[in-house]
Amino acid sequence: MSSRTLCTISLASTSFLRLVGNATIDNLRQRGLLNLDPGPQPIVPKDEAWLRDALHRLEPLEGWTAEVVRFAVQMYYGSGLRPKELRLAKFRDLDTQTWWMKVSSPKGLGRWTAGGDRILVTDDVRPAVSDFLDRRERHLRSLGMKSEAVEPLVPNVDGYYYIGSGWSRARYTTFRKAGIVGDYRVLRPSFAKEMKSMGVGIESVSRMLRHTSVTTTEKFYARMEAVDAWSEAASRKAARKNRLIID
Repeated sequence: MSSRTLCTISLASTSFLRLVGNATIDNLRQRGLLNLDPGPQPIVPKDEAWLRDALHRLEPLEGWTAEVVRFAVQMYYGSGLRPKELRLAKFRDLDTQTWWMKVSSPKGLGRWTAGGDRILVTDDVRPAVSDFLDRRERHLRSLGMKSEAVEPLVPNVDGYYYIGSGWSRARYTTFRKAGIVGDYRVLRPSFAKEMKSMGVGIESVSRMLRHTSVTTTEKFYARMEAVDAWSEAASRKAARKNRLIID
């Protein structure tokens, strides 16, 4: 049983016991005898080699769901959008003249943000977006719908918004068919890592990710697994010559 599952069971048990006036679990926690909180999980970002391999594996798959997943993989990796932000994006959010895209359903909407943030669809992502829009138009035409009249940027097989479970299921079944390991959530940190490796400053990366502060971005980077940091260090060491004095 995973630590996250244990944590969920613990929270449910604690709530029930508090309801009936039993403070056993609270007492154990206060004494330091019970700590099931797994804390922030490490992030294992993907690199461009993973992206190329994933797209190669997705290429033979047919059907609208496969088209959606192909587009989502490229968009997430190239833009740093959160899964929900693309799933609930509106067709009118994207301006293909300027290539700016409004994020109409950001994290914290209605709580600490009013929305209105934008991302720039960069040159490397634009061909994938243009190709998807062409396929989107053909798909909607087959349903007897006009492309401009359909609100979701990424409609489901019936032309409507994906619900959260449907979005996850589409990714899971398609990745499984293609033999791909990973999920959408890891592509946002993959974007951040790519920006960092290109020398983009942390302030700029923080703004691109739409974090509330640079501190949040620093914590984001810190969660990347140590093995990734060691791989980077090994590459940099290998590039240096005559560093060691050999007796």
